Amino acid sequence: MRYLFYHHSNGVLIIKYHDDFGNHITQHYLFYTVKEAISKFRKDNGLQRKHIVIKQLA
Repeated sequence: MRYLFYHHSNGVLIIKYHDDFGNHITQHYLFYTVKEAISKFRKDNGLQRKHIVIKQLA
């Protein structure tokens, strides 16, 4: 299963990705909406047509 968690910290959107294969990716986005950042993240990491569970961290 693939998981993508996001939260805001000091005006920066932080996206953390984890999957069952041991892959971990953390990226930071400045001046992006959540939708734009997730779309760019998926495109940049080759995850466009993959099922990913997206959760917001409090």
